[in-house]
Amino acid sequence: MTIPKPTCKLCNKPVSDKSSIKCNFCSQVSHYKCNYLTSVDSHLIKNFNENWQCLHCSRNMFPFVELHDYKFNIATGNKIDYTANNDKLSFKTPPNLSELYNQFNNLSSNNEDSDDLVNCKYYNIEEMSNLKDSINNNSLSLFHLNISSLNKHIDNLEHLLTTSNVNFDVIGISETRITDSSSASKLKLNDYSQEFCPTESNAGGTAIYVKNSRPYKPRHDLNIHKPHHLESTFIELINPKKTNVIIGCIYRHPNMELNEFNEDYLNVLLHKISKENKSVFLLGDFNVDLLKYDKHNATNEFLDSLSSSFFLPTILLPTRNVGSSRTLIDNIFSNYVSHEIISGNICASISDHLPQFCLIPNIYANSIPSKSNVYERNWSDFNKENFILDFFAADWTTALNVGYEDVNYSFECFLKMFNVLLDKYAPFKKVTKQQIKFKSKPWITTALQKSIEIKNVFFTKYIKSKHQNIKDIFHDKYKRYRNLLSTLLKQSKKNYYNDYFNINISNIKNTWKGISSIISNSNNTLNAPSCLSYNNSFITNPQEVANVFNNYFCSIAKNVHSQIKFSFRDFQFYLGNAFEKTFFTTPTDNLEVSDIIATLSINKSQGPNGIPTRILLMLKHDIAPILADLFNISFSSGVFPSILKIAKVIPVHKKHSRLDCNNYRPISILSNLDKILEKLMYNRLYRFLEDNELIYPLQFGFRKSYSTSLALLSLTENIKQEIDDGKFGCGIFIDFQKAFDTVDHNILINKLQHYGIRGIANDWFKSYLTDRKQFVSINGFNSDLEFNNCGVPQGSILGPLLFLIYINDLHNSIKFCKTHHFADDTNLLYFNKSAKQLNKHVNYDLKHIVNWLNANKICLNVSKTELVVFKPLKKSLDHDLCIKLNGKRLYPTSSVKYLGVRIDSNLNWKEHLNATAIKLNKANAILSKVRHYVNESTLKSIYYAIFESHFNYASIVWAQKMNSSNRLFLLHKKAIRTINFANWNSHTDPLFYSSKILKFSDKILVENCCFISKALTHVLPPLFHDWFTFASSTHCHSLRSADLGILKVPSFNTMTHGRFSFKINAIYSWNSLQNQFKDFIFCNINPNKLKTILTNYFLNNSQ
Repeated sequence: MTIPKPTCKLCNKPVSDKSSIKCNFCSQVSHYKCNYLTSVDSHLIKNFNENWQCLHCSRNMFPFVELHDYKFNIATGNKIDYTANNDKLSFKTPPNLSELYNQFNNLSSNNEDSDDLVNCKYYNIEEMSNLKDSINNNSLSLFHLNISSLNKHIDNLEHLLTTSNVNFDVIGISETRITDSSSASKLKLNDYSQEFCPTESNAGGTAIYVKNSRPYKPRHDLNIHKPHHLESTFIELINPKKTNVIIGCIYRHPNMELNEFNEDYLNVLLHKISKENKSVFLLGDFNVDLLKYDKHNATNEFLDSLSSSFFLPTILLPTRNVGSSRTLIDNIFSNYVSHEIISGNICASISDHLPQFCLIPNIYANSIPSKSNVYERNWSDFNKENFILDFFAADWTTALNVGYEDVNYSFECFLKMFNVLLDKYAPFKKVTKQQIKFKSKPWITTALQKSIEIKNVFFTKYIKSKHQNIKDIFHDKYKRYRNLLSTLLKQSKKNYYNDYFNINISNIKNTWKGISSIISNSNNTLNAPSCLSYNNSFITNPQEVANVFNNYFCSIAKNVHSQIKFSFRDFQFYLGNAFEKTFFTTPTDNLEVSDIIATLSINKSQGPNGIPTRILLMLKHDIAPILADLFNISFSSGVFPSILKIAKVIPVHKKHSRLDCNNYRPISILSNLDKILEKLMYNRLYRFLEDNELIYPLQFGFRKSYSTSLALLSLTENIKQEIDDGKFGCGIFIDFQKAFDTVDHNILINKLQHYGIRGIANDWFKSYLTDRKQFVSINGFNSDLEFNNCGVPQGSILGPLLFLIYINDLHNSIKFCKTHHFADDTNLLYFNKSAKQLNKHVNYDLKHIVNWLNANKICLNVSKTELVVFKPLKKSLDHDLCIKLNGKRLYPTSSVKYLGVRIDSNLNWKEHLNATAIKLNKANAILSKVRHYVNESTLKSIYYAIFESHFNYASIVWAQKMNSSNRLFLLHKKAIRTINFANWNSHTDPLFYSSKILKFSDKILVENCCFISKALTHVLPPLFHDWFTFASSTHCHSLRSADLGILKVPSFNTMTHGRFSFKINAIYSWNSLQNQFKDFIFCNINPNKLKTILTNYFLNNSQ
């Protein structure tokens, strides 16, 4: 007689001894998998737990079993009365639940192979890694964690995300404990955008991180918030060709009444959401223990509200374990129901809450992968010696001989030969995602990664162990191992950054990159969207996205030019007489080329059709003769190689929506060979222009010995002098729209001809500018090539200098005003004792400058052009000013930001001082964090980079009248205490001395004297050479008495704008210090040596 096999009480399918487990309450067997157990759990229960009960018997203590029972009976075709099984269940399942499931999931009621409605369990890191095959571009992956301070645990979070090998689309974080948006902006995750809701208390706060490949928009209208009680963050994922997905992260503080939350916030939110008919996921820590639903009426109402809107939980297991207490207070609720959903808690110990995740397949429309394969050259097996031997064996004369007949073919031949050599010794290889990930945390070594895995194993065993004795053993092991590992990670991170800053401290860009990686936990990769909103539709094909960007960037000039009015005057009207001398291009040589190669940064991209910079640096002396011959062929023929006129453009997001092309700026990357060739021509052209004084004297941009500080000083001293003389004045700060991108090539070529660049040299520049091409690269996909025949090439060496030539004659169009330029930042300045005449003359000049702009095809942005009126403090305007630009009236503003400094109408600098104080506060915050990762000398260097850079910027302009009680002085003292790890109230004089850092008041005195020294010795531009004269008529260098080194103090009328102008205050500083030094005369000392002498003098006095 055959004995029938026992069947599982839960699924009614046959069971075996190996796959089954017996309930100690009902004495029936069931599959351990039907009870959401693993084989390890089953083994432990059988051997150690005498009171285990199956899922069926757990009905009275676990609220969601009935859903599964109901689901099982649908699968077997035996429908049961859902509510009859448990009278304590407060929320009623809708009668048409089966119909809804069938509608959403396309399941028939007799589908016996269907899985459980929610597949929820505990996962360790290894199991999470195995889930990556379940994720594709059509699925949505969600992650949530109550992190108990994002700032404290963000490193652990990022490492968990890296090691789990799951690229979650959306990461919800509750209890961030972030209290302001500035702190939130620093806490970035690599390859993610972020939305935050700060908290007003010591707890709370929410954040949502969205993977950059998933386009989204914020949904501030859905946020529910009550100060000190409730925070939330909502976003909407754009899902082209399907319904968009709304995701919210909510944190309800434990002190908030649950009834209030249900009635006044949750129900209102669910009502709003129900109107949109979209898939919604609510992540968060609700502080509602669902395991105790039958003992708490407010919890019942919470579940009633959610279930009545058809929101079901995806997390069914406890999420917080403290001692013997287990609660289910974190969850991911959704109105999107699918039997294919995978969810669970991750066994990771970032906080006392477990992370939750949810994988939803097929929620996105089918799409092309957002990233193509990325390839890099493999340098691991590069044989330097053999490569050099092959380089010398190659016949490079073939390329050079062809060049005399065809420059383009010569360059193509050279690059082809060189790339064959590179492919032999450094072939391309595919870069894996894991390799990209671990680059963001370079201090986590392979050994530390292994240690983290061991720690996670201990924690997983602690979580999953059922027997208390075993649980205690693993908990003790876990805590001891975790504390040791935490110390090792901190030390490894400190060592890494200490070495990093020691290597890169002289490179300000890399220094800031290192600082940013500490304070923002991001490697600042440039990410563009995989989706764009274009012509009222969404584009998801990455190739099309790249093409749309390229079309947009190439059409900028055309769109701007369409706004320019027709000019009846030709641009040549303003040029005047042509310069008689002619510019000739002299040949280059090996030494000049190798010197330029030596200046290339190994960290910069080689660009399209370039050579790896590491190879150029390695071969600089050997490859220089070949490149010199190629470049000379280009110079002599007047042809710029076409292969070097191709730009790779990367769109970089500025602000606002990532779906709009207008919110991106192009970053152009050119070949490094192009940059060498351009630098050769730049050196020749710049020398010609400066030697012949062809550049407008008040152009401060892109010129040696000129700077923004000098531009500001020249401008503000002019203003102070005129106000001190009792005059009224106008400053018009003009904004040009996309000036560099809209330069007309024909006009530029003619202007080059006007200034003496003629013949073959002019042909070379014409060849350089015409038929330039570009492509946009996004996520490994490249757009089609497009011509860009307008503007000076972005990212080029010659571009800025060519732009200076283009606007060099602007001042010829006006009669009364003085123009100051820093590249395209232009202002007009005019003063008159009569406000009526001031009004008349300014309007006259503005009319003519508009004519010049139209003739030169530069578009004026009137809306961003600002007017500031200057006048003596005790004098009123005797005429109403009506200043018009291009037919629109300009209304005076109290201040304007020009070259990074706030210039107000009274020149009292209050607005600028406040703005600087904010920057210094931020710098102090950075120093307080960075100081734990670097040594003393490195910290001091970082202090100079991020604190004194703000403190010193243009300080000679705005700091001439400051006292020691000023807010900036106090912040300076705070910075000195921070870098010396001193107490908040420590006396700072000894700290300044030991750090060899000047007090700000002393620094201003030193800078004033050094400026005068540079002006007297003609180190500064000619504009400043006659600013200072000696009181004695005797020549400075023949003086033997300190009294004879005193400078003449010009007369002044007012204290505010006269006595405390830079010129006069600097002279007082000079004379005062000169009188204290009897042994030498300042003007006889080199400016740099003078700075050292004065610095040591003040440091010694601070002891």
